[in-house]
Amino acid sequence: MNNKITIEADYFQKKTTDIIVQLPIPDLMGDLTPPYENVGEMINNGFEFTINYDNQSLSRDRFGYNIGLNATYIDNEVTKFRGGDSPDQLYLIREGFSYRSLYGYKAVGIYQSDSEAAQHMSNNSYTPTAGNLKFEDVNNDGKLGFEDKQEIGNTIPKITYGLSTAFKYKGFDLNLLFQGLLGVHAFNRNALSTLNYENRTISTKWRDAWTPQNTDTDVPILYFNNSRTPDLSQAVMSQF
Repeated sequence: MNNKITIEADYFQKKTTDIIVQLPIPDLMGDLTPPYENVGEMINNGFEFTINYDNQSLSRDRFGYNIGLNATYIDNEVTKFRGGDSPDQLYLIREGFSYRSLYGYKAVGIYQSDSEAAQHMSNNSYTPTAGNLKFEDVNNDGKLGFEDKQEIGNTIPKITYGLSTAFKYKGFDLNLLFQGLLGVHAFNRNALSTLNYENRTISTKWRDAWTPQNTDTDVPILYFNNSRTPDLSQAVMSQF
């Protein structure tokens, strides 16, 4: 086709050593800023693919165009980190997981009645009520503990892609670029979980909050200044 089509494919494997991290310090040590450390190794395996179609014309009086598509896939894994002994934290760094994986409780629904909540969390120090988020009890011991935390998302995109186009006619140019990500998760505790007056705004998502009359929703019951209710940021984290 007169060299109008170009295709390029690459495979890569990149190993990173001496990762710079700040690990949390136990509260009993006081309010200290964690130091930076060079520890751990991770590996990125993946491939890149690009295809381009060029139908540009040397004559400015003729319509010409170019279309290009590219995509990159990455499989990230921490292969070495403190011998497998790493602290539980929101952005987890642990052998066998993707770097800075989201780590916490997984929401599996909303309690529709007080009896359902009491039966599910029968040994918990805090008894949830109807409208609270229902977190997965991984070890089935009737309470929510650190043993129930699990990977709930990755912060490194699995796929990055883009589409570019260019059009030319009689000296005028039009260039468009589209980009996107797939297979990535985010943690957001601002508009959804912060409801205090100082912020002046409340997410419109809360209009669909659970009530006895509105049970077909994935938004938990709405509370204001209720200290007995678990931190909503955990709920937000678990819904991504």
